[in-house]
Amino acid sequence: MYSPTTPSSEAPQTAQFPADETVEIASTVAEAVSYENQWQALADRALDANPFLAPWCMIPALESYGEGSNICIVFVHTHEGKERRLIGVFPLEYRKKFRGLPLRHLVSWLHPQAFLAQPLIDPEYTEMAWAKLLDWASQQGAQLIELPMVSSTSATMAALESTLASGKYKSTTVASFERALLLRSAETAEAYIAASSSAKSRKSWRRQNRRLGELGKLECKVLHPQDPADPWIDAFLSLEVNSWKGRDGTALASTPHEEQFFRKMASGAHAQKSLHMMGLFLDGQPIALQCNLFSDGDGFAFKVTFDETHSSLSPGVLLELAAIENFFGRDGFQSVDSCTGADHPLMGRLWSERRQIDHLLVPSGRFTSRIICRMFPLAQSIRATLRRKGGTA
Repeated sequence: MYSPTTPSSEAPQTAQFPADETVEIASTVAEAVSYENQWQALADRALDANPFLAPWCMIPALESYGEGSNICIVFVHTHEGKERRLIGVFPLEYRKKFRGLPLRHLVSWLHPQAFLAQPLIDPEYTEMAWAKLLDWASQQGAQLIELPMVSSTSATMAALESTLASGKYKSTTVASFERALLLRSAETAEAYIAASSSAKSRKSWRRQNRRLGELGKLECKVLHPQDPADPWIDAFLSLEVNSWKGRDGTALASTPHEEQFFRKMASGAHAQKSLHMMGLFLDGQPIALQCNLFSDGDGFAFKVTFDETHSSLSPGVLLELAAIENFFGRDGFQSVDSCTGADHPLMGRLWSERRQIDHLLVPSGRFTSRIICRMFPLAQSIRATLRRKGGTA
C-alpha cells in the first residue's frame, strides 16, 4: 500500500462530508486491520457475496502483494442514531495515466489471487454507498473509476447503474467474457451431472473410479469446520508444488510471499467457516485436492491440484464430480463460480451455466469524465479498425 507520507498530489486523501456520512481511507495494512470487525460484518451481510474482498482475504493480500503500490481501502459509513454503520468497502489503486493519457483515475485493486472485484455494499444503503464513493473520487481529482472483473448481473452493479442514472449518466463496458458457473438448477447432484454429461463419459468415470480403488484404499474426505485446517493447507501446497505448476514456478509454494498469502488467507477463511477443502486420498495420501471459498450459499472454485502419476485415471475429474455432490448437500447452496473461462476443458464442459464478467469504466461525475466514457467505445472502434488495416493508434 502507498506510504502515508506520499504527497497529496500523488495519492487520494480522506474526503470531508457532512457529519452523518463519512468516507475514510486505510493507507496502511495496520489501518486496514483496525476496521476488521465491522468489515467482516459487512462482508457477511453484503448485497452480493465476494469472499475476495472479505478482510480474511484482503488483509493477507495487502501484506503479500500491496507493498509499494498506490492502494487504499475506502470505507464508506453512515450513522444510525449514535451508531456508525459501515455501508461500503472499495479497494482502489490510484493511477496518473489512462491508456497512455495523463488522466488521474482509480482502479479497483485486484491482487493476483482475486477473481472478482465488485465491492462490498450494505443491502440497505446501496445507492448511498455508491454515491459517496463517486463524490469522494471526484474530490480526489479522479476523472474515472475502472471496475475490472465485476458480475454484470449482480445486484451490486445494478445499484451502481441506478446511482449513475440519477445523475443522467452511465458506465461504459470496456470488455466482457464468460465464466463457467454451477447453479442449483437441478433437484440433485446426480440429475445435474446427468444433464451436463454423456452416458459414455459417466461410464468412463465409473471405470476410472474402480481402477483407482484397485490400487489401494480410495477415500473422499472433506475439511469440516471443527477440524484443524493446517494439515489440509500443508497437503495442498505440497501436492501443487510437486506438479507441473511447481516445475513452471507458478505454484503457490514457489514464492514465499504467495505461500504466506495462501496460508493466512485459508486460515482466516476457515475461522469464518468460509473455507471449503476436499480431496481424494489413496491409502491416506492425497491424489487430488481442491480449495473453494464460500460466502453463505455462493462459492468460488479457488484452486485445484492433483497427483500427475495418476493422471490417466483423472483424479481431478473424479474429485470434481464428488464436489458437485458435496455442494448440493450444503445448506443454502446456490452457486459456485469456476473462476476460469467458459472454455475450460473440465468446468466449461461439466458446469452448464455461465456468468458474464465485465470491465467497466465509470465517470466520477465531472463533465470531462462523462465525455471520456461516452467517447471511449468510439475510440476503441477506431483503434481496432486502424489495426485491421495495418495502421497505428
